[in-house]
Amino acid sequence: MIGIVSDRTSSKGCDTDMIQAKALGLDAFALNLGKLVGKYGKMTSQLTVSGKAFVSSFVGRGVTTKKFSDAAGVDVFWGPNYQPQQVGDLDSLFNWMAWLSDGNNRAPSSVL
Repeated sequence: MIGIVSDRTSSKGCDTDMIQAKALGLDAFALNLGKLVGKYGKMTSQLTVSGKAFVSSFVGRGVTTKKFSDAAGVDVFWGPNYQPQQVGDLDSLFNWMAWLSDGNNRAPSSVL
């Protein structure tokens, strides 16, 4: 999973990460690039479910499948991060518990 990375000033670091991951045998990436779904959502490399571009997010409260599809101009299979108050027009719910956390829903300090 690649998320919001504040210390990156260009795409070069992400490119390096992907090249290294591919060399290890990874063939798919979850990117936090929701604004680009309209641009890339119809590409053959896009993960689809029932012919719709699969889109997940670790945020997304209040965003529905229809809102996301309308904004992107692409039919999406919408799976935001599970939050108890998140109900309504959703295709699935996603659990981002794979991210490290300090117990307060925040990334831990980089100091180990």
